[in-house]
Amino acid sequence: MTQVAQGTDGRLLTTLMVGLWAGMGLLASAPPALSARLLQTSTTYADVRTGPTVDHHRVTVLDKGVPLWAEDKSGEWYKVRLHQALTGWVHQNHVTSGAAADRRPVADVTSIALESHERGVRLAVQLSRRTPYRVRQRLRPNQLCLDLFGARLAQYSVRRKSSEPFVTSIVTEQILSDWCEITVDLDVIQQTGYEVRFEAGSRLVLDIRRPYRSASLRGKVIALDPGHGGPDKGAVGSSGLMEKDVNLRICLELRRLLLSYGATVVMTRETDASLASPNASQHTELLTRVLATKQTWADLFISVHNNSVGSGDPSSARGTETYYWAPMAQRPASFIQRSVCAALQTQHRYVAWRPFLVLRETDTPRVLVECAYMSHPRDEALLRSDAFATRTAGGILQGIVDYFAATGPR
Repeated sequence: MTQVAQGTDGRLLTTLMVGLWAGMGLLASAPPALSARLLQTSTTYADVRTGPTVDHHRVTVLDKGVPLWAEDKSGEWYKVRLHQALTGWVHQNHVTSGAAADRRPVADVTSIALESHERGVRLAVQLSRRTPYRVRQRLRPNQLCLDLFGARLAQYSVRRKSSEPFVTSIVTEQILSDWCEITVDLDVIQQTGYEVRFEAGSRLVLDIRRPYRSASLRGKVIALDPGHGGPDKGAVGSSGLMEKDVNLRICLELRRLLLSYGATVVMTRETDASLASPNASQHTELLTRVLATKQTWADLFISVHNNSVGSGDPSSARGTETYYWAPMAQRPASFIQRSVCAALQTQHRYVAWRPFLVLRETDTPRVLVECAYMSHPRDEALLRSDAFATRTAGGILQGIVDYFAATGPR
């Protein structure tokens, strides 16, 4: 092997080694790297993930028209630079590709204001151009942290135009040269929802809902989602009992109880039907349910299901499980899980975080409850009876009542 004298520039060694390996046929030809370029999100829910598969966790979800700077591509996924220390991956179906770019653009934050909003407050951030963002919800203390990637603060002060007392302070910080954070401190027992989006131009708004004004169910809007329906049967028990029918029966009884308490009830379906067209994909059907309930500004969303072990041993699992996605939904999920188990005397399996599509919104606390197991012979026999559906609805109702009692004003 060629020797290089001590002190010789290391680049010479590299050149000699590469030439030697090439001559020996040890170097494989590599495809040229993607030229850095600007992309733009083209869908309402553009997922930016930690890796180039749908199994990787989401870094953030962006709406349409948000620019992203792509450094590389692997298969159908673009590798995008969010800030100097953070990259993510976005699928090509979520973006349109633009021209090559020599450098990643950086936006200036030129104005920050807290404004009144019909359901709470609005944090309005004016930027010189659109840029990727992320909202992180924190509990204890209650905070919403708005990350602006590829952005720098040109305005550090916040103009407060709202007198809502539940926002105690707003703190701005330049974390890195291309990443700034705006933290909203909230004096609340329970966060009740938020939404973030770009308005016309490059004005980013974060709408924050005010706390519940009472501990009562009266006047509250509750969204109920009987899982499955129409051509989607859901789980099917050994006797042929279909989950979609059980879910609807429970929700119809729960609606009756909620109305008697003075609540307003919105249901995604009231009959054995789907919301989207019969031939629509499951994703389209679920997204239709999400969008329908978002328009109601519900105080709580509950999706009712019953579980199955699939191809596993039917006797291996039974009981109740409840799921949430946004941190603020963990509390109502825990109340509902506890009360359903008490009402049905079912096994308490767990309360767990899951990224189910109907839960992946932050407009309101969203919960999905799996009341019992369609695949378990004993559970299925119980689910066939109207009495069991009534007890299930009563258990969910009690969880809702307990939740609002614990989170309403003192």
